[in-house]
Amino acid sequence: MLTNEEAERARDLFRAGHPYAEIARRLGRDRATIRAYLTGRRTVGVRRGHPNPLSPYIPYCIERLSLNPQLTASTLYGDVVARGYPQSYSSFTRALRSLGLRPASRSRTGGSHRFVCSYEY
Repeated sequence: MLTNEEAERARDLFRAGHPYAEIARRLGRDRATIRAYLTGRRTVGVRRGHPNPLSPYIPYCIERLSLNPQLTASTLYGDVVARGYPQSYSSFTRALRSLGLRPASRSRTGGSHRFVCSYEY
């Protein structure tokens, strides 16, 4: 990603007739990066977005969780992997959390009950 100053300098050099390769050498950047900024395919200060791999499976996850709110994330993960989800379990649960779809966690110990014992001598 170019800074505002680098992009301005690249535009000035391009207007002066310098080729992409020369501008890239002067700025210490890759030629393809310089060309992308000068042709408008990339914009200063804007990062490229990455598609969410869970997107095609979100309707299925919502449906399964609405039918069974007690469904565990690991069970849902197995179902989604069987349908072609390519990511790991931790990526899956992170995506569920970011979308607010993660099922409520269940305690394996049955709750937060404490055993209190007092000894008298």
